[in-house]
Amino acid sequence: AFVSIIDGDGYFGDIAPDGGIGDNSGDVFVVSADASCPVGHEVTLDLGLAAEGGYSTTINFDIIVGDRVVIFADDFSTNQGWTGIGGAAEWTIGVATGGSGSDTYGGPDPSTDHSPSDDNQVLGNDLTPDNGGDYNPNIDATCWVTSPIIDCMFIFRPSMVTIG
Repeated sequence: AFVSIIDGDGYFGDIAPDGGIGDNSGDVFVVSADASCPVGHEVTLDLGLAAEGGYSTTINFDIIVGDRVVIFADDFSTNQGWTGIGGAAEWTIGVATGGSGSDTYGGPDPSTDHSPSDDNQVLGNDLTPDNGGDYNPNIDATCWVTSPIIDCMFIFRPSMVTIG
């Protein structure tokens, strides 16, 4: 097992019968992860609670071992291998210009990106300023933009988070 419970007993003190909060800081639970445990390994723990008067219940909760690791991030300062750029759909990597759009379909483009870099680059559709920013309404097929290949072979339960 990657995870062991070293001290599975704790004391929360007295909690009023009509509600309250307990604190086990004086008698904490101790759980240890083996050095071979992969980052992101998920473990379900069962916490058994008991009180006077025969009350008892069990609460199950999951913990994830280790810090989350970013395996791919892109602020679009450069093209890291995206495919589908250009063509009829006008996908491009460029400066966020805040194009307002010029018709009833689509909305305005952002004027700033959401990355910490100063280049203000985004991946978007028709990044022209002023009344630009709309996709071409006469596109006859779906036009995808595809990220570069991201190797997740040794990543336990990868997930994707988008910002913006």
